[in-house]
Amino acid sequence: STPSKETGAGVSAMKIETKTSRKTMMANAFNVPEDKVATFSLTVAVSDAEACLPLADLQASVRGSLEEQVAAHASPFETLQVLSLTLHRDGITCPSDGPATRRSSQRVLLSAGASVDVEMLLVFSPGTSPQVDLEQIKQLSGVTAAAALDVSPKVALETPETTQKDEAEEEKTAAAAKEEEGSGGNLLPIIAGVVGGVVGLGVIAGVAFLWTKKRETDAMQPVAAVAIEDLKSQLASDV
Repeated sequence: STPSKETGAGVSAMKIETKTSRKTMMANAFNVPEDKVATFSLTVAVSDAEACLPLADLQASVRGSLEEQVAAHASPFETLQVLSLTLHRDGITCPSDGPATRRSSQRVLLSAGASVDVEMLLVFSPGTSPQVDLEQIKQLSGVTAAAALDVSPKVALETPETTQKDEAEEEKTAAAAKEEEGSGGNLLPIIAGVVGGVVGLGVIAGVAFLWTKKRETDAMQPVAAVAIEDLKSQLASDV
């Protein structure tokens, strides 16, 4: 039969493409605004045994671990999903039976171990202010890197406790700098006073020296005059 352009009758297969993003789909699925959906990239270390799991099992294992850990450093969320996962076995060989082993090479011995690059999606609960303490996420066990991907400006990337701690540190640093500056300012009058005192002592010593010399000169003049008069009297009497 001839396919109908109006109804598609007679068409054996059809391909329908939608441009709806995963973020929009998750927001619709949980009936929340899109600004309550955020994605992040993480690099997470995994054990040799985990590196040899089927990818679906590895994805479920990483998701379960992240869900438990991230919950302690984020506002309440409806779900945490691992959208994509890239495994880096880093020299681990996975035999069909038996434990995973590593190839003995210098490069592997110097490596950090197996890891996965993860794209993580969070759907925050309605009625809450979405926030994620990204700095704390970076310090989670096994997490070696974390960054925001598609995150609304309405999502705070640090908790109030972290913000208050940072502000307290900044205030402490500013106070220390101000105190150091004040100490330097107070030192200037002290130095000026010392220098002024030295100069003053020098002036006083100079005046005292001149006054002493003047007294010596004044004391010598009468003595010289008396000696001359006596000499004249003696000469007159001799004549």
